[in-house]
Amino acid sequence: MEHKSLSLLLAFAAVIASTIGNLVICWQSWQFYLAVSAMTPGGEVWTGGRGIQSILVCLITFIVAMPLSISAIVCSFAQRRFSMGLVSAIAAVLALTPLPLSFWLDGKIFALTGVTLSQ
Repeated sequence: MEHKSLSLLLAFAAVIASTIGNLVICWQSWQFYLAVSAMTPGGEVWTGGRGIQSILVCLITFIVAMPLSISAIVCSFAQRRFSMGLVSAIAAVLALTPLPLSFWLDGKIFALTGVTLSQ
């Protein structure tokens, strides 16, 4: 295998790992929406377990995708393949988005269904 393709493989793996983390958050939010939409309007829901799930998905995505992204950035700059460095930087940003995405989707679910948080 050529060394030139190493930055491409690392960037591709980082993008895939980051995308999988975001898709898991979207799937969890969809399942949460289905459960909440079956409740009566004005009902209360406790989201403590949902927050823990989101934090774990974000942590696992960060642990898997961020080293791939950083190594792809370093490798691409060493090989003077700056376009792969840009793709790797995008993968690094995607690796940080599962938790904010989860909070944003949960806020939209609560606004849409009218369910409130229980204390």
